[in-house]
Amino acid sequence: RGTVSRVDTSSGQITPLGSTPGVLERSESGLMGMTFHPDFPAIPLVYFVHSYDRGGGIIRNRLGRMGYDGNTLHSQEVLLDDIPGNLNHNGSRLVVGPDRMLYFSTGDSQAPNLAVELPSLAGKILRVDLDGKVPTTNPFGTEIFSFGHRNPQGLVFHPQTGELFSTEHGPSDNDEVNRIVRGRNHGWP
Repeated sequence: RGTVSRVDTSSGQITPLGSTPGVLERSESGLMGMTFHPDFPAIPLVYFVHSYDRGGGIIRNRLGRMGYDGNTLHSQEVLLDDIPGNLNHNGSRLVVGPDRMLYFSTGDSQAPNLAVELPSLAGKILRVDLDGKVPTTNPFGTEIFSFGHRNPQGLVFHPQTGELFSTEHGPSDNDEVNRIVRGRNHGWP
C-alpha cells in the first residue's frame, strides 16, 4: 500500500519506486495526492498526502515528502500531521501554485460542521510553503486558505490568470467547480 511506480508511456513498462510508509488504504482513504517540487529534478523531492491509522481505528491524513535518487523514494519527512480523516470525504488533491506554495484540499471527513470550524483542518483548502510552514500571507495565520468545502478532489491553477479552481463532490448530485478565494467560506454545509 502506498506504492509509487514510474510508467514508461512508450513501452508500458512499470517500475516500482518504493512506498510511502504508513499509508492506510480503506474505502476512499489511502495515498490520495502527489506532486513534485517545482524545481524537480534539480531538487528531487516528491510530496504526498495520505491517510494513516492514528491508533484505535482513528483515521487521519498527513502531508509529507520523500527524496528521489533516480531509482527509489527514500527518507519520508512529515510536514503536516493529524488532519481529520475518515473512510470517506478526505479530499486531498495536491498542487504547487505559481507562488511556489503547496495547496491541498481536505474533505469534511464525514463531519460537515468541521468544514466551517476554523480550528479544524477538515473541509478546507490548505496552503503551506515547500517546507510545510505557514505563509505569513495566509488569511487566518494557520494553514487554512479557504473553508466550507465538502470533499474537494481536484485542484488546478488557470494557466493565464493564476486563479485556483477546485472540483468538489456534492451530496449525491450538485457537484461543484469553485474559483477558490483566499479566506472565503465556500458554502458547505
